[in-house]
Amino acid sequence: FTPADALADRRQQIASLSAEQKKDLQRKYERFVHLPTDEQKRLVELESAIKADERRRTLETTVAAYDQWLKQLSGVERAELMALDATARLVRIKRLRQEEARRLTPEDGQAFVAWIERRLTSWLDDKPGLKRQFEAAPEGRRRELLARGVNELRRSRPLVFAGTFGDRSARNDLRERLSPRGQQQLDQAQTPNQRRLLLQSWFLQTLSPQAVGRGQLALPKVDEEELRRF
Repeated sequence: FTPADALADRRQQIASLSAEQKKDLQRKYERFVHLPTDEQKRLVELESAIKADERRRTLETTVAAYDQWLKQLSGVERAELMALDATARLVRIKRLRQEEARRLTPEDGQAFVAWIERRLTSWLDDKPGLKRQFEAAPEGRRRELLARGVNELRRSRPLVFAGTFGDRSARNDLRERLSPRGQQQLDQAQTPNQRRLLLQSWFLQTLSPQAVGRGQLALPKVDEEELRRF
């Protein structure tokens, strides 16, 4: 198998690609030629090492899966990731994967918002002004008001907040509303801290991004007594 044979084989592989695959290959080539020489050398050595490894198929599958995963990131996320060194990149990838594991489907997002509304009903009864605003508000504004209500309850009455969103009956009520996938996500959060992080992520995913951006939804931490209640 001569270098000429290898080149002919590679040309045949390229010729068999679809138009979209050829465009993708061209984009990869353009990225490669703009890399620093040291990085180009490292990638060539990596490819050679993979081909020579007895686990070649597994490694190639992993690389392909990673490439597909990169494609679903936003341009900003991808650029930030590529700017990191190898160690920091692995840490960031792990964090992104954890965030993905906590991501709600649109249907579960709606179910979660309905659960928040249900859990806040008795508290809203004591806030007639806010309740009237909430009932008259369009969807986007309703979520912003929910964010305000959740944050106010947590800040002013932390133990009531813990009971409202963190006790076993609240969790069971939420679980019944979720899809099998959402239920699995909830069940996998087995420690108080894992459940706190999961709920925090879901609050931030579903409630008003504007409120979150202005710092009106402060849910990063709860005290130990709140955690024990969940």
